Amino acid sequence: MLKQSSLLLIVLLLLVGCSGFGEPTPVPTPTPTPRDILEQAVQRWNETKAFHFTLDLAERTIALDGTGTLAFAKAQGDVVAPDSMQAVALVRSPLGSMEVGLIAIGEQQWLTNPLNGKWEEAPAEFQTDVTGLFDAEQGIGSLLLEMENLERAADETVNEIPSIHLRGSMPGATLSTFAADLAEIESVQVELWISSADQRIHKVVITEPAKGDKIPIWTFLFSQFDDVAPIEPPL
Repeated sequence: MLKQSSLLLIVLLLLVGCSGFGEPTPVPTPTPTPRDILEQAVQRWNETKAFHFTLDLAERTIALDGTGTLAFAKAQGDVVAPDSMQAVALVRSPLGSMEVGLIAIGEQQWLTNPLNGKWEEAPAEFQTDVTGLFDAEQGIGSLLLEMENLERAADETVNEIPSIHLRGSMPGATLSTFAADLAEIESVQVELWISSADQRIHKVVITEPAKGDKIPIWTFLFSQFDDVAPIEPPL
């Protein structure tokens, strides 16, 4: 008759055999929270050295000067860290709409003259702080970390990119460096689409409160991460 200790040993061996000897039970991977996903995406943004962008504004424009005489609703271009950008904006003026080019390299900035298309040094009031786009504490990444009421919506494929979809809100004043009138808006809605493959933020949509029957919407698209040619001064 087997001793009790021997019987116990046999039972234990049988149990181990049933569960797969030598194969540890896998530890489940924690599901990242929306805040975890956002912070990882912002970290990737802060590591970015260059990107292509487009900006499309619906039911609003951004003033280029203090008077608001010149304003744009569409722009696209390339940004290269730490302080270079080339872009073309569709500018509205009392004379109609026209394309205006911008090149910024460090403290030197140039604009195309809308009357003759030639490059000229940009007046101080038209210059852009490119370095702020990449600043880890004051740039775009830090602004996105100000998002509140953050939640994860259903994943989507956007522009053929499988994406995580986050949405939340942000005080209008947080974005007032882009448009001064946003300082008067209590809150705007923000949506982000983040590539599931590399955690890059490739689309941002900002929706302002309705103004009568109009809803101002900003749509940013980002692409060609770290794959943009160096920016040169105009000829």
